[in-house]
Amino acid sequence: MATSSITHNFVLSDRDSVEMFIEAIELSERDEPRPHITHGRLLTDRREILELMSKVK
Repeated sequence: MATSSITHNFVLSDRDSVEMFIEAIELSERDEPRPHITHGRLLTDRREILELMSKVK
């Protein structure tokens, strides 16, 4: 579970809320990780890099 996205404090004030929170954490640990999709490619050719950089203002 990605904890870096939690930016606010929250309070679990009753037993039901605590149990639901724990169950959610346990379910997230069992989830299959999704594949990371990259929208692009690695440029290693000097000419391709220069061509791309010429388009940058």
